[in-house]
Amino acid sequence: MNLFLFNFIFCLFSLNFSFANHDVRPWDHVYAGENRTCLVKGNQLYCVGENLYGESPKETFEKKIRQVAMGRKHTCILDEDGVWCFGLNDDGQAQVPLDLVNPFQLAAGTNHTCALDDEGVKCWGDNRYGQLNSPTLKNPKKISIRSYETCVVDDEGVKCWGDNDFKQNQVPNGVSHRAEVSVGSTHVCALESGEVICWGSNSDKQLEVPTTLVHPQKISAGHANTCVLDDEGVKCWGRNSQGELDIPGGIVNPYEISVGPEHTCILDSEGPKCWGNNDFGQLKVSLRLSNPIKVVSGFRQNCAFSDREFQCWGRNDDDILNVPQGLNHPFDIALGYGYSCVLDIEGVKCWGRNDYYQLMIPQGVINPRQISAGYSHTCVIDDEGVKCWGGGLFEQSKVPEGIINPIELSVGFYHSCVLHDNGVTCWGKNLEGQLEVPSNLLNPHKISSGSDHNCVLDDEGVKCWGRNQFGQLEISENIKNPKTIESGGFHTCVIDDEGVKCWGRNQSGQTNVPNYLKNPRQISLGEEHTCAVDDEGVKCWGNNQYGQSVVVPNVSLKNE
Repeated sequence: MNLFLFNFIFCLFSLNFSFANHDVRPWDHVYAGENRTCLVKGNQLYCVGENLYGESPKETFEKKIRQVAMGRKHTCILDEDGVWCFGLNDDGQAQVPLDLVNPFQLAAGTNHTCALDDEGVKCWGDNRYGQLNSPTLKNPKKISIRSYETCVVDDEGVKCWGDNDFKQNQVPNGVSHRAEVSVGSTHVCALESGEVICWGSNSDKQLEVPTTLVHPQKISAGHANTCVLDDEGVKCWGRNSQGELDIPGGIVNPYEISVGPEHTCILDSEGPKCWGNNDFGQLKVSLRLSNPIKVVSGFRQNCAFSDREFQCWGRNDDDILNVPQGLNHPFDIALGYGYSCVLDIEGVKCWGRNDYYQLMIPQGVINPRQISAGYSHTCVIDDEGVKCWGGGLFEQSKVPEGIINPIELSVGFYHSCVLHDNGVTCWGKNLEGQLEVPSNLLNPHKISSGSDHNCVLDDEGVKCWGRNQFGQLEISENIKNPKTIESGGFHTCVIDDEGVKCWGRNQSGQTNVPNYLKNPRQISLGEEHTCAVDDEGVKCWGNNQYGQSVVVPNVSLKNE
């Protein structure tokens, strides 16, 4: 990510925020795909969610974007210059043919893509169900694709081809060339003259159109569900295994809707709103913070605190980012492996996995002020000292004696360390020597634990011990007056007089500090990504498979 890209993202979010209370459409279009969501404003594309193959780009194009099409692991856009595709290309689904002539519509399935141009319909990619073998068409006008099924509206009506296991290619009578058609995974729906007709599989009642629709104007089909916009708002029916039908309150004047396989997004006068499956952070379409203070990184996700709220994004295993209601002024959070714990003024609250009793908070935690989590255990510092729970085979939750006035704690994958008046004490797993605290520490004042290594700041600088398979103990030589230190899975970073400096494992670019940080003041490290709070917001880099490495702008700057 470069400075230009950051400015573009910041501009997008500033637009979203500043238009919230005006009768202005903050976005042109929204698209819900498989595990990701894309927003369009003019020539700007912003996508969140899964990004394993670069299928969730954040780009500015030279020309205005007309349409976005999202397959399973690829994304294509249509602008005034033509068609561009990103992401997985194992079946040629992202390899745009050279013979397109003035393309004007675009759609994508699991591993195939089709465009309408001046010569008709042209498709490329996977053809195992004959989805590239279009029938004879007469002046095709509209196209819709989902999974392995394609439907086109032409002068003669609606024609469908591809996977026909549930007779979804057999268009019923009464559907004409005036219809709006949307293809689901195993069903198809058409909207014509205020009436909705659906055909194909009815496994989840996706063909049972509600009788309460009032002048529906727009329609979109997902895996086994369908939603419309009508005079009364948003209405959905069909499958609800991921909350696809749980329409949130507060929708104001919706003007666009898009249904993905397991989530739905709308645009209204306040901006984008999404609901349903959030395993890859695909619902986090409007991340923003006012005056961010602190970012906390987990294995593949982050949470950031501002002076008023906190937001979380990235992978949502076991709903660890689904923050419960009723928190009372939360001020710290620990992101474990599949579970989360937060500190608020009432104490500790945890949710997510509980296979190692991660949610079994011990009685008697009094005024906890710091929290840290590993793979399956959590520790806090409270008025009485250090208390831990969860864990497993390595007694990483069994706090040793001799800890006097704990100052700071840090939890690794299977071990724990605390900085206190007598120095540093570590306990738990010791396979990599992570418990063998060096004897040459001189007044240590900051500690941080990675997966199997630890680092401290003392009066002489940085000192690390434990596992060194990826160079996590090979401290950068050009550190000048380090102020803070943080360790992630297998890498470590400091903030010194010159900025952020990192070392250790770098297979995802997590130690490649970007050059657009402005006065970084706090950092946090995940398994394969790094985040910093600076004057402009929260900026993250490294692995972005689950949308964890994004920029969250400081919206308090919007009027400056």
